[in-house]
Amino acid sequence: MSAELSDTLDSHRLVLWAQRQRQGSGEELAHSVGKRYFEGAVPLADRSMLLESVREVGLDSDEARAYLESDAGHAEVAEAVDWAHRGDIRSVPLFVFSSGDFSETVHGSADVRRFSSVLRAIREHWAREPPASPPVCQSP
Repeated sequence: MSAELSDTLDSHRLVLWAQRQRQGSGEELAHSVGKRYFEGAVPLADRSMLLESVREVGLDSDEARAYLESDAGHAEVAEAVDWAHRGDIRSVPLFVFSSGDFSETVHGSADVRRFSSVLRAIREHWAREPPASPPVCQSP
């Protein structure tokens, strides 16, 4: 099954909105929307699907509709897209492993050998140069 390509701006805006409503709900909403897109072939710009997903994760669909009808979130999504382009990020997920002078990126579509190679390189790097603080996972 394959959904038609569509504008993803509203889905991204809504994930930001959901995260502000309740910790963790942005991720829940992204999962719900992704499931409908990848398994149900529903376009990401389909507002009725987006609002159905909002209800599924227990958020207020009337508030979500009002948010989507406003201009809220446009600037934040544009900023995130600009950040990604400046970092030469063209696909998601993208994993950036960075510690001291060590830095490698791995696209989510990479095979297991690529991930294994980078993880071995990190282990070797840390054996020579232990990290000053525990590693963290970050997103823009």
